[in-house]
Amino acid sequence: MKALLHVQASLRTSYSPYCILDVPDGSTQEQLIDIAANILPSLYGSADSVDVDEDGVCWHNGECWYVDDIKPLSDEDADHLTRILDISTF
Repeated sequence: MKALLHVQASLRTSYSPYCILDVPDGSTQEQLIDIAANILPSLYGSADSVDVDEDGVCWHNGECWYVDDIKPLSDEDADHLTRILDISTF
């Protein structure tokens, strides 16, 4: 199963606000949010250098990013998004 992650960010660098995550089949929305929260610090920095506040917002060098939304996707839909929009997969 796949999930489409949407990240809001104040990054000064070029980044993609979307990525596709591999998630366990049958994951609930709460589980998807937990998976996203665990991977988020390493999306735009290294997990060692990112501070995560109590709201789950990641901070690094004055920039911040956080999970805006995560939705389950079929493998077929994920393949289309990857191919057509060049969305990266983690």
